[in-house]
Amino acid sequence: AGGAAAGTIQLGTGLLRLLSSKTTVGAANAVVATTENAAAISGSVLVFVVPVFIALLLVGLVGWILYKIVKRIARQGPNVVSRKET
Repeated sequence: AGGAAAGTIQLGTGLLRLLSSKTTVGAANAVVATTENAAAISGSVLVFVVPVFIALLLVGLVGWILYKIVKRIARQGPNVVSRKET
């Protein structure tokens, strides 16, 4: 399933290196390689950081919603539950 995506990335990387080698006679290869490594490291870090951040955001959102519900119920007083009239 991921083979096509990996192949596309590898093709793009190969073409980028070929283009940088051809246009700069190899002078920019170090910059291109460093940029590729920085992007790979950043992507790897984000894979771990983003889900944790989203989970914390969702926990905060649920907490805030529960706080608002409890605050609204407390403000309405004890008559919130309808009593059965006999």
